[in-house]
Amino acid sequence: MHRGNEQVINSGRISVVEIAKHLSIGRLAVYTMLVKKIIPAIRLGRRWIITRRSYEQWEQAAGRMETDGNTSRA
Repeated sequence: MHRGNEQVINSGRISVVEIAKHLSIGRLAVYTMLVKKIIPAIRLGRRWIITRRSYEQWEQAAGRMETDGNTSRA
């Protein structure tokens, strides 16, 4: 596959590294959240597929929970 095409195909996805940087946590913590189904994703073999849309929706929902006074996250 041509590298340019891969970027277009992956444009709707977000990586574990990007999520870790965005949340200021380590990659291992992100993987733990994925395994516990805290962050919505699909496991495909050894890879995790996380769509930007589902991540953004999760992030908005988590933000609403914090503003409602429920700050507990697993």
